[in-house]
Amino acid sequence: MLRENLDPTTTVIGLEVKVLAGLIFSEVVADAALAADVRGLAQNNGVTETQMAEALQFATNHEATSPSDPKVRAALILARAASPSPAQIDADIVAACREGQLTAPAIVELVSWISVLQMLHRLSSYYVVP
Repeated sequence: MLRENLDPTTTVIGLEVKVLAGLIFSEVVADAALAADVRGLAQNNGVTETQMAEALQFATNHEATSPSDPKVRAALILARAASPSPAQIDADIVAACREGQLTAPAIVELVSWISVLQMLHRLSSYYVVP
C-alpha cells in the first residue's frame, strides 16, 4: 500500500502534498512515531523544513496561514478535516475543495492516503516498540 500510494508516476496530487497531508494527520492524531516516518518521507521528496513547520502549524491552528496555491490549500484543508475520528468534513470543507478546484481523483487519492496513515496509526496500538 505504501509503495502504491507513494508512486510518483501515478499521483494526481503530488508527493509533496501527500507528505504535507501526512504531517497534518500525524499532528492531529498526536502520533510522534508516525510523524517521524512522515518527516523522513518529506526529506526524501524535497519538502523543506519551512514547509513542514507551516504544515504542522496549520494542522492545529485554523487561523494559521495556508499555502497560497489554491489546490494545495484545499488539499491541506481536506487533510486537516479528514484526520480526526470522526472526520470533520462539512459543507465548508466541500466548498474549499470546490474553490481550490480539487478534482474527484485528487480527493479520492488524498482520502485514501489519510486512510493508509490511519491504518498505520492504529497498528501502533498492537505493536509497541520496546
